Amino acid sequence: MSLPVHVNIYFTTSPNQAARTLLPYAAFTGFRDNYEEPELSEGFSEVKNVNWVFEGTEEEKRYWSMWLQIDGK
Repeated sequence: MSLPVHVNIYFTTSPNQAARTLLPYAAFTGFRDNYEEPELSEGFSEVKNVNWVFEGTEEEKRYWSMWLQIDGK
């Protein structure tokens, strides 16, 4: 399971989050399959990589970590 799919599931099932609609898996695979990393030569002034870090309580982190598998796919 990719991180974006995991985030989708977390935010639609977490007891601490407002109810949201689960996005279809095809939305993520379609984006992944068509994604091209932006380049400065395309006219961007900069391209940033964001190192995401979880922020929350231990209980929230435990819930967040349920079924999480980051396998690079």
